[in-house]
Amino acid sequence: MLATPIARSQAGFSLPVVMVTALLATLLVLTASRTALLDEAATGNESDYQRALEGAQALLREAESEIRREDSSLPAAASSDRHAYPRSRAELIALQARLGTSTPSCAAGLCIPDRIPPRFWGDRAALEAMKKVAVSRTQGWYWVELLHYDTSAATAGGEAERLAPDADQPYIYRVTAVGKGRKPATQAVIQSTLVRKKTRS
Repeated sequence: MLATPIARSQAGFSLPVVMVTALLATLLVLTASRTALLDEAATGNESDYQRALEGAQALLREAESEIRREDSSLPAAASSDRHAYPRSRAELIALQARLGTSTPSCAAGLCIPDRIPPRFWGDRAALEAMKKVAVSRTQGWYWVELLHYDTSAATAGGEAERLAPDADQPYIYRVTAVGKGRKPATQAVIQSTLVRKKTRS
C-alpha cells in the first residue's frame, strides 16, 4: 500500500518535534542538576560556618572561664608561656612594660590594646600575626585584651557606678574568638566584654 502525500508530510514533521523535545528535556535535566549542585554547595558552606561559629562560642566560654578562674583544668596563667591576669596597678604596669614594645602587643593570648590592628580578623596578614600570639585550640584561636577602667568615671549612685568593675580589679576584658571551619576560608568571629563585679552581701 502506497503512503499518501499527507502521511509522508506527517512523518517528516515528527522528526524535528522529537529532536526539539529531546533537546528541551536535556536542558531541563542539566538545569536541575546544576541547581542541585548549587544547593548542595550552599548547604555545605552554611554547615561549615555553623561549625566555625560553634567553635568560636566554645573558645569564648573557655576564655571567660579562665578570666574568672572557674576551670582548674585550664593552663595556669602564671606558667612560663602565659601571663597572669594583673590583680593590682603594679602588675598592670609590669604587663604593659613587657607587652607594650611588641607588635602585636600580645603574648599567649593576653593583650594590651596598644598595638593591635583594628578588626584584624578581616586582614589575612594581620590575622596570621595575631595567631602567633593567640591561645590556639583545635577549633580556632582567642585573645583577651585588658582594658583599664577609670574608676573616677563612676559617679555615686549613677549608672556608671552600677556598671563599673570592682575597684580592686578595675579592668574590662575584651575577648575575641575566631572559630575555623573545615574549609580554609571559613571563619566565624565573636567578640564580647567581661567585667568582674565585686560580690555584694
